[in-house]
Amino acid sequence: MHSLVVDDDPVSCALMRHYLESVPAVLSVATARNGQEATEEIARKTPDFLVLDIEMPGISGLDLLSLISPRPPVIVVSGSSGYAARAFDLDVADYVVKPVSMSRFCKAIDRVQRRLQFEHGATGSSNAAIEDVFVREGGKLVRIALSDVSNFEAQGDYVLSHIGDRSLMLHTTMKALMERLPSHQFVRIHRSHIVSIRAIADIEDMSLVLRNGTVLPIGQSYRQALLKVLYTL
Repeated sequence: MHSLVVDDDPVSCALMRHYLESVPAVLSVATARNGQEATEEIARKTPDFLVLDIEMPGISGLDLLSLISPRPPVIVVSGSSGYAARAFDLDVADYVVKPVSMSRFCKAIDRVQRRLQFEHGATGSSNAAIEDVFVREGGKLVRIALSDVSNFEAQGDYVLSHIGDRSLMLHTTMKALMERLPSHQFVRIHRSHIVSIRAIADIEDMSLVLRNGTVLPIGQSYRQALLKVLYTL
């Protein structure tokens, strides 16, 4: 992975560089002192992820997050916890409050790696199938096991994952999600619905009933593929 540290504090920047250079998966570390330098570095080197301070002169870290599109995963490293809610609204991978220990920083790197594997893994390869996903709950990202998910539901630019009586938000598209889900565990039944095969109770004409009683529509173009999957189990 190639990283970019954006921080106007030279001491903090040096520490983040030291931490990153200690992680085998990180191949290179670039630095930027402000938002302007960061945008230039991102355009020139397209880093895999950012380590970003919030309080900087000129363009703040939050302003920079709003400006970058597409945006790589971001670890926010800030002296204040007060920006966490807004940062997670901008879909950062992790938020770490200074002073930062190596062990805590490694946890943030792990979250970045998992997000990169999810978003950019080898599409279509069975080896790329995921076993868990990160979903938004309040101001944090929570890891959930796919075995706990009954179904996924499209919700605008997001996908809701349904786990028991909880509905948590996943920042992806139905197409991208379906490409990464294990085909022996999940099947798409509608342009807005993906279901866990183990959660299916029965099928009634053009509707599917889950074991929890939820009734979902079956799209006409998905019906034959669904029946084929069920008949081969």
